[in-house]
Amino acid sequence: LRRQFVLDYLGGKPLIRNADLCEGLGVSPATANRILRELSEDDTLLREILFNPKTSGEVAKIRTELKELIEIIDNKNEEAFGKYIRKIRANIK
Repeated sequence: LRRQFVLDYLGGKPLIRNADLCEGLGVSPATANRILRELSEDDTLLREILFNPKTSGEVAKIRTELKELIEIIDNKNEEAFGKYIRKIRANIK
């Protein structure tokens, strides 16, 4: 059940917040941290995540974001940097 809850969040959904994880699993923050630590050491779960059909598309999105950020850095573009940071902050809320 716990593993399925984490897998449910991997299909292109936003990053899960600690409070959401605790609520979804019905556990304390300490238990949620232990679960995440154990999952991070689970090669089988990592393999399932990486070989998931949606993963390639998500990694491509990350690559696009990194390319945009590298261009901003290389050009020292203050205006583009401000827009980029506002976009990222909006995604986190």
